[in-house]
Parts: sequence; C-alpha cells; structure tokens
Amino acid sequence: MYFLKSMPWLCKIAAVLVALFKRQKHTLGIDGVRAPYLLSVLLILSATLPSLCFSVRHRAATTEFMVQTLLFTGATGGVACTVFSSAEHTYAAITVHFMLMHLFYSVFLAVGANRRLVLYPAAVRGLSACCFVCLAVALLVTTPQLDMQLLPTLAVLFVSEVTGCAVLLVSSILKAVADMYAAFFESYT
Repeated sequence: MYFLKSMPWLCKIAAVLVALFKRQKHTLGIDGVRAPYLLSVLLILSATLPSLCFSVRHRAATTEFMVQTLLFTGATGGVACTVFSSAEHTYAAITVHFMLMHLFYSVFLAVGANRRLVLYPAAVRGLSACCFVCLAVALLVTTPQLDMQLLPTLAVLFVSEVTGCAVLLVSSILKAVADMYAAFFESYT
C-alpha cells in the first residue's frame, strides 16, 4: 500500500534522458551500486526504528509500514544483485537509484499522509526529501552513459512499482499468516 504510488514521471523521464546523453564512458563496479544502497538502508533504519521501540498512536499501521519498508529495501538489494549479475549489468546503477528514489519518495508520502505513523514525522519527511534529492544528484553524477534499449529501459521505469506490488502481496500474506497463528494460539488461552 505504501509503495504502490509511482514517482512523478518528470523525474523518471529526466533521469533516463540524463543517462542517455551523458558523456562519461566509465563502467560502474559493484561498489558504485553497493555504497548508495547501504547508506540508504542505514538512513531509513535510523529514521524509522525508534517508532518500533517507543510508543506510537497506531501500532498496527506503524508495524505494517515498517514491514513493507524493510521488504522493499530487501527487494531493492535483490533486484540490484540480479541486474548486476545479468547480461544487462550496465543498468544496475540506474535501477538501484530509481528504486531507492522510489523508496524515499514513498516514505515521504506515507509519513505526510499519516502524521502519527512514525515518531518525529517532520524529521523523517525531511530526511526522505533530502535523500531523494541526493540520490537524484548521485544519479546525474555517478552513473555511466547507457546505450538505451527499449525493453531494459521500460523495465527500469517500472521495476519500482512492480516491486511495490510484490511487497504488498508478501506483506498481506505475512499478515494473514500472523493473524491465523494468533487466532490458533488464542483459542487455547
């Protein structure tokens, strides 16, 4: 639910056009993909984990948000490893940047829509906006020029939304299993 809304198309098209018309011809190794991912994971966890440890107004919504955030973050790492080890490994950097930008954009929207979702919502929104802008700048600076092909480019444009749908499905299945587990053991008390 939190990661289904797409990033603005202006951001997507601008990023693809910049990657298309860049003049850098260097190749990007795994360290160029790993560093922004690990930094983003560290920032999102440090901003949202206090909401799991301390009292919040809507514990169920906060837990659902955290589960979906962690699932999307893990899926981003999985997609990054898959793309980097595939034949289209030149798209790994732009894919990771798109997915991380989608992560921070979605966190920004979710915290803005429900102010009681996490502790210190203004700080989490500010951090998300700052990370979104920094990732956009990093996308402009660090990614190499791509020889764009239609199918991989379309995959890059929609991989975040498809991953968001998969995260919602997995999260719903986990919630249903947890509810059945709780109901099963509640009948014995």
